[in-house]
Amino acid sequence: MSIVPVHTVDGEGWGGPIGGMSDRQNPVRLIEDNKQNHHDNVRLFGNLFANIEFIKGLNFRTSFGVDGVGSWKRTMDYRYKSGFLSEDRNKVYQESYFDLSTNNSNVLQYVFDVDKSNFDIMVGQGTITHTYQMHWGSRRDYALENDDYMWLNAGESERDNGSASNKNTMISWFGKINYNYDSRYLASVTLRRDASSIFGSNNRWATFPAFSLGWSINNEAFFESLTDVIPQLKLRYGWGQNGNSSIDAYASYQFYESLYDHGKVDDWNWGTAYDFTGMGGTLPSGFHRTQRSNPNLKWETTSQHNFGLDFGVLNSKLSGSFDYYLKYTRDILMKPGTVATLGEGAGMWLNGADIDNKGFEITLNYDDKFGDLGLNVSGVFSHNE
Repeated sequence: MSIVPVHTVDGEGWGGPIGGMSDRQNPVRLIEDNKQNHHDNVRLFGNLFANIEFIKGLNFRTSFGVDGVGSWKRTMDYRYKSGFLSEDRNKVYQESYFDLSTNNSNVLQYVFDVDKSNFDIMVGQGTITHTYQMHWGSRRDYALENDDYMWLNAGESERDNGSASNKNTMISWFGKINYNYDSRYLASVTLRRDASSIFGSNNRWATFPAFSLGWSINNEAFFESLTDVIPQLKLRYGWGQNGNSSIDAYASYQFYESLYDHGKVDDWNWGTAYDFTGMGGTLPSGFHRTQRSNPNLKWETTSQHNFGLDFGVLNSKLSGSFDYYLKYTRDILMKPGTVATLGEGAGMWLNGADIDNKGFEITLNYDDKFGDLGLNVSGVFSHNE
């Protein structure tokens, strides 16, 4: 039980800590003074598509997807006195933003058979865009403390505001060929060509190939006598590359900031206002660098070899897979710390590290039925180095 009352003796004020106690806010006051604050979000997402079949097996599909969020927030901080804690100036902070992502893809696919061979050929193009914009404002000192009055234009002092935005786009061209011969020999080849506005002007485009091979041994004639015991046995091998672009939208650019007044008198950084004449008054504002550019910034690339075995025994009641992989990640995107001799705002995004991984994974699954009772047990064991 708390030794500090929720309210003062007269029941009108807030109880709070006293000298010698920890500096801890009254939780009931925090709840009560936050009832008027709201953070509302509206989200719209969906997908439209059209599919055209020109001839048997030849299809064209186009789709457009959108995912957007709109947000509105207002926080009203009231005046209060709670023990030795107090605030005699109220404040309003308002913020709104929208975050919109769109995805458009256009794919032409042709599926056909030639004797025992099955072909699945696909080519396509895709565009992904992401746009974010926000603005905020705050003011202090309101004559009335209520939801209807405390809007930004009624605040009397410390008028502050800001805004931000970013936008990035990725364009892709891709193609894939799947080949299946008599349900025994499988092959797949994929090629992607991607460009992202995030990277430097010298390396926006990158190519990512991949291929895989498979052999369904259980469909071979020489294996027919064993299919009652081992109905599924397949060998796999695959190799491929993919890229990573999950960094700041403007990572490759150089930035400067106009910071007229830093606002902290005890801080060594007094902003970018310079009194060249010694006359005071309104001073000309300079700029200081916040990030260096890197026109050679490029995609982080991961290459992976995968050797696999799929199997099923006991009429497929027991099934599983074994995979051994070698994974090499090159040109990892990072923004390391810098030394003071490089000057202010010397930080920059770069491709600065490599990581190698190897390991294996075993998956086992048992599925059976005893009358009306079903039993399914599965497990995974993995090791990575």
